[in-house]
Amino acid sequence: SHGISGNVFNSYNFGGALIFHDIKTFIDGRAEQLFLGGFITEVMKTAEPGGEALFEQQLQKYQIDWTLLGPADPRIGLLDKMPDWQRAYADEFAVVHVRKLPGS
Repeated sequence: SHGISGNVFNSYNFGGALIFHDIKTFIDGRAEQLFLGGFITEVMKTAEPGGEALFEQQLQKYQIDWTLLGPADPRIGLLDKMPDWQRAYADEFAVVHVRKLPGS
């Protein structure tokens, strides 16, 4: 209903569901085989205390348009505070944020 499209930053656990729905993932169970050079380590650091700046850098670097995270994910609080992002959906299983369009 929100017309969400573009690049997603998803929690690891949502990878399989996204693949099933033919949505390109940010990270999934294949990550260890596909990505080398510390990619997984960097992603994990974004959810740790002090990882806020790295998370913001990854949102820019990978041109992320929306996020799909578990409700306990600490990055949700950061997204809620970021002026260029808005919460589009939340329930007991997932929280979705979308990047605001310029001028909105």
